[in-house]
Parts: sequence; structure tokens; C-alpha cells
Amino acid sequence: MPSTQQSGDDKAPSLADMVFETVNRHMNMYKGPDDGISVARSVLLLLLLVAAILFSLVIWIRGGKAKGQGRESDTEDVGVSTTKRNQKWNAPPAIPETIPFISNAIAYITRPKAFLERAAKTLSRTNLATFHLGPIPVTLVTGSAQVQSLFRSQDVSAERFLLLILENLRGMSKSDVAGFKADRTGRRRIPRTDDDDNSKRLWYRQAEIHEFIARPEVTATLARTFTRFFSAAIEETQPLGGDWVEDVRIFAFLKHEMGTAAVASLSGTEVLRRVPNYVKRFWEFDSVGLRLVWGLPRFLDPEPVRVRNAFHDDVADFLDEAFKQWDAKKKEREGRNEKEEDPDWEPIFGNRFTRLAQTFVRDIGVSRRGQAGTLNTHVLGINSNTIPLTAWALFELVKRPDLFAAVREEANTALIHDHGEEGMGEEGPQPRGGGGRGNHSRPSRRQFDLKKLVSLPLLQAVYTEVLRLHVAIYVTRQALRPTTIAGYSVAAGTLLQTPTSLAGRDDAVWARKPNYPPASEFWPGRHLREARSPTSSSPRLEFVPSARSADFFPFGGGPSICPGRHFAKQEIMLAVAMLVSRFDMEFVDWVYHDDHNGHARTSDREAKEDDRFFGAASVPPDRDMRVRWRRIW
Repeated sequence: MPSTQQSGDDKAPSLADMVFETVNRHMNMYKGPDDGISVARSVLLLLLLVAAILFSLVIWIRGGKAKGQGRESDTEDVGVSTTKRNQKWNAPPAIPETIPFISNAIAYITRPKAFLERAAKTLSRTNLATFHLGPIPVTLVTGSAQVQSLFRSQDVSAERFLLLILENLRGMSKSDVAGFKADRTGRRRIPRTDDDDNSKRLWYRQAEIHEFIARPEVTATLARTFTRFFSAAIEETQPLGGDWVEDVRIFAFLKHEMGTAAVASLSGTEVLRRVPNYVKRFWEFDSVGLRLVWGLPRFLDPEPVRVRNAFHDDVADFLDEAFKQWDAKKKEREGRNEKEEDPDWEPIFGNRFTRLAQTFVRDIGVSRRGQAGTLNTHVLGINSNTIPLTAWALFELVKRPDLFAAVREEANTALIHDHGEEGMGEEGPQPRGGGGRGNHSRPSRRQFDLKKLVSLPLLQAVYTEVLRLHVAIYVTRQALRPTTIAGYSVAAGTLLQTPTSLAGRDDAVWARKPNYPPASEFWPGRHLREARSPTSSSPRLEFVPSARSADFFPFGGGPSICPGRHFAKQEIMLAVAMLVSRFDMEFVDWVYHDDHNGHARTSDREAKEDDRFFGAASVPPDRDMRVRWRRIW
């Protein structure tokens, strides 16, 4: 049983504080008359208190039954190892809380950043710390050796967390996930059990499809089509000819234009044409994603499920027609004895990866809503990460005109002339030059050499800094059997989470030299060094990775590492390079995201991370930067 004693900075907020914080947090997400909100607050408060009592009873009963049953190692092993029966139980220390099993769970759900900051005080004395999320024990894991061992261990798996994604985010039904729950063979090529029937190995088959998007030829196609769609958007919407556009909100621009280009590149143009306001509705879905996965039960917070289901159901209607269209084309080719068409990109499903993923879930009998959820969460995995990080990068560059100029100069060295044909090909629209929407006087023809661009040292350093500072996710595994980590005993079924944000802001890793600023500050110089060449009198910059993979893991690690990581890097660096090379930009002010009659409210401070998204992956800014810009090519 966790200790309830508090001392100094470890003191946890009271349960009443946590409950009222929960009420305020969730009620502020809805709009309505003041009297309606007051009633809703009261109802939610009552329900939360009842839920807290029920959770407490369940945990105490379970804890009483389990008392004395587990036995673990008391050795000082820094890695992950299976526990032997004759070893003693040595549980990790508990994160202090006011009400055992309750306070930390509410904090984790409602104030995730504040919760982790408090947990970090316990983790500063040990690499493991435990709390309960409802009836589920959760152990936070930090430290290079422990993280590295966790990623390599075969005694843990990511399937429990992935099931949460399938059920809560994709909206799959119980029958949809039944095959995944029954599959004990794991995601690796060699099955965990003796069952080698490949048709039943759903986790492995899914992993194979996810690995497809990591192939160089696939990411190259994604980058190429994204560049063409984003270039077309810039040239359609932004005038050329020396005039300044006075009211440009960077994050808002990226969410719409970059978001649309990324959807078209990954999932085709037809979904954008057939699903009204797809991009706008996608961002509504993104705003409730974390609440769907880790949030309150549906009866306490119904809005996320309503948003998810409405979005998925409309996309399901599109997929019905898309498969009819695709299957009809396939039947026509078969009638003519033609080879099956398998293009890298086509307008119905977009990239070949999406076609493979959607065919897989259809073939194994996933429901219409689950199929649509698959498409939408793949878009979520890209856009909800790349677009906020691109915004943060541009914020930092605009704030530092000298750095902006240096990145532009470097990016321009990767420009080449594209001699391709103008118009719509199998890979989407070719860029069109000209002065604004409908003016296509001459093609720009300038494109980036992708291989050269992603190897540019300063641009890599900027990318790495925003990734380090603004990705906050718990890389989650589950112990398959009683396990020992760093000498501490972990029971089978425990969720093991390693937070990227603690590793990304560790001064011991990122500010290890006297001249380095604190890890909390943006400074690309920590990833650069000057190198001298015998053929040149001037030093040149080199990108130098500043940390080991166990100290810097924004995309996770092990068999479940993010398969879209390569394209994410390319998309972010391409978007930054395209905008800094094509626009002069000047800072105007910071503004709130909401509009009032078409006008953004001015903020008295610059953007910070929006804590509501802490734990979802990249954390977007809670303010936008307004700039004036002019397009120069």
C-alpha cells in the first residue's frame, strides 16, 4: 500500500482540489448558459466522488486478495529480467498521494504535466515509481540503462496500450478487437507462442504493414507528394509580387494548408472531396484524442466519444464508396487480363500504405466504424505531431531573425530545378507559380533535393530541438510476467511507462557542458560543432547527435517504435524549408487561437505548451504567432 505521508515539495494536492480541478477542466471545454454549466459542474462533482469511492473499494479488495502473493528479486539488476520464485518482493516506491489509489489517478488524467513534475521528485531518488490508474498498477521508468533494457526486453509488450488505441481512439467494437485480444504471439517475426498460423497473427500482420511506411521508397513518395500538394497550396493562396500579407497566423495556416497537403499525400484527395470539412473535423477529433485514450469514462465525459463516432461514421460512408470504386476498377482489369494496379499514389486511397492498411482491416472483418477509425488515426499519427512541431520551429526562427536568415541560406543550398510536367499526375498536382489564387503565370519549378535537405546540419539541429522540447508521451509497455527492473519487483500485468519529456529535459544529458544553456531552453547549438576541412579555410557546421537512443526517444523504441518517424522528419524539415525560403516574415504579436468576428484576440504573453495535450505526443502551442509575410518566389 502506498505511503500517504507527505513532506516538502512532494506534498500532493488534496482530493477536493483534484476533483474541483477535474470539474473546471472538463466543464471549460463546453459552452452554454451559466446555469447549465453550474448544474453540470454539480453533477460531475457528485459522480466523480462516487467513482473515487468505488475505485478505492475495488483497489483495496484486490490489494487484500493479492497481499503476499508476489515475490521478486532484491538484486541490483539495472535491466529487465524475469523473476524467480524464491526471490523476495521489492516493490518500487509509490508516488505520494493524499488518498491512496485515487489522487494520483485523477491528477494523471486531469493535470498530466503537473502530475509528472511531482512524480519527477520521487524519480530523482530512484529510477522507478509506482501509482494506480484505477485498478491498473502503473510503474514509471527512467534512466538510460532501464529504458534501453525495457525497449529490448521480451518480457514486456505494447499490446495492452495498442488495444486502448484500437478500442478508444479507432472506435473498434468488441468483436473487432476479439482477434487481437486472442493473439498471444506478439508483433515480432518469431512468435511468442507455438502458434505460427500466420492468418491468426494479427499483431504481426499489422506490424508488417506499419513497417511498410518506414521503407525509404515509401517515405520518398510521401515526401514528394506532400511537397507538391503544399507547394500548390502556397501558390494558390499566397500572392507573389512584393505585397505584404498583414495578418498571418502561423499555426492556423499550418493546420489548414499543411494539414490538407499531408492528408492528400497519405490518404488521397477523394476523402477531402467527399467528407465535408474533413480537416476541420480532424482537428476536433485531435482535440479529444487524449481524453479518449486515458480520460474519464464515457458517462462522465461523453463529448469525446460523440466527436469520434460522428467523424468516423462519415468517413465510413466515404470508404464504402471508395472500395466499390477500387473493386470495380480491379474487376475491369481482370476482365482485360491486365496486371493488378498497385501505384505508389492514387487519389482514392492516397499512398500505397493506406491502401494496404485499409484492405487489411476490411479483410479481417473490422466494422465500418473501425475501418474509418484506422484511416483517421493514421492521419492523426502524422498531423498531430508534425504540424505542432513545425509551428514551434517557425516560432523560434521568427523570434530570432539571424537564425531565420541562417536557416534560409542553408535551405537554399538544397534547392534544385524540377523539370517535371505541370498538372495532375499519378502523384498529385505539380506546383504552379503565379500571384495568388487563379493566377498561374509561370511554374516555379524549384524543388528541394530531399536527401540533401534532411542532412543539413542547422536544419537538423532546429528539428531536434523542437522534438526534444515539445514531445511529451508515455512510451507504454505491459509486463507479461513477474519482472525485475533495476532491482525492483514488477508484477505481471503492470503498465510500464517511460516519459519522453523527462528524458528530453534532463540537464545531465543536454546541458552537460559549462557553456550550454539549461535543457529547458531552445538552443540548436547543443547539436552542432565546427569542423575544419583541409581544403577550406572556413570551418563548417556538423550535426552531432547529443544523446544516446535511451536518453532521447521521442518516437518510442523497440518493436513498437513509431513507423512514421522518417516521414515525420522529412515533412517537418520540408515545411520549414519551404516557408523560410519562400517568404520574408516579420513578427507582429501573439494571439489566442479563437476568433471573434474574424479577428484574433491579442495575448500579453508568448506561446507556451497547451497542457491539455501533454502525454498525447507533440504538445501544440496554446497561443499562435501572428506575422506579416510576403512571398518571394
